[in-house]
Order: sequence, then structure tokens, then C-alpha cells
Amino acid sequence: MSLDPHGLLAGVHPDLVHVMQQAAQAPQAFQVVYGVRTLAAEAEAVRTGHSQTMHSRHLPDPHFGGKAMAVDIACLTDGTVDWTVANAHGGIYGAAAEQVLAAATRLGVKLQWGGQQVGAWVDGQVSHFRDWGHFQLDPSAYP
Repeated sequence: MSLDPHGLLAGVHPDLVHVMQQAAQAPQAFQVVYGVRTLAAEAEAVRTGHSQTMHSRHLPDPHFGGKAMAVDIACLTDGTVDWTVANAHGGIYGAAAEQVLAAATRLGVKLQWGGQQVGAWVDGQVSHFRDWGHFQLDPSAYP
């Protein structure tokens, strides 16, 4: 199964693309299911509870060539999308996050994971919204 079967990484900042490509080489299979979002798509994500802000890093960033600074992934079990979060650490999403965060560290890319208990959205702050499949370039390094 391909990391990016729908060509979504084309609209994502190259540093995040490299992280995802490196992370996809590890054991927990996943694919990108969201990159850049339109304002209308972001409004729908807020309406349905998939996002809590209209200032998402999925929106095109004019400072970085209109690229998204975030991606969402879906983990795969036997080649099929699996949304199961089996435990407080994210289950297979926690395993995928370990791969992604390790790749980011190897590449020197500062990244935030939506499943983190602290620092998912703001460095050092407790996170009250857990988004297990969300990864974004840290705004402190990519303002």
C-alpha cells in the first residue's frame, strides 16, 4: 500500500513530506489521508469536531509557498484503514507516531503530534484535544 495514494503530499511542506516518507519505512503501515485543506473543508472539519480551529496548519501557508504544514494519517491493518485507538497511548496510532517522531528527530525537523498529552498544539501545554493521526510542523520552528 502506498504512503500517498491520492497525491496529497504534493500540497505539503517538503520537510514534513521527507519525515513522512522516512517514517513509512518502519513496521506500522499508514497512509496520508489529509494534507492541505480549503477554508470550506476546514469549516466542515470544525463543524464535525475533527478540528477545533479555523487557523489549522492544514490551511495553505503563504509564507511557505501555499503549502500545508500538517498531515493526517490513517493506520492500516492488513492493508485496510483502521481507526481503532486501543489504549491511552493511541494503540497503532501511538506506534505510527513513534515512527514519525523518530524520523523527524533523525531529519532535524521539529514536529508536533496531535496525540501528545503535553505539547500537541502549544509547546509545554497540556493538550485537551487528542487527534491521534495528526502531525504538524511546530510553529516555533515554522512560524
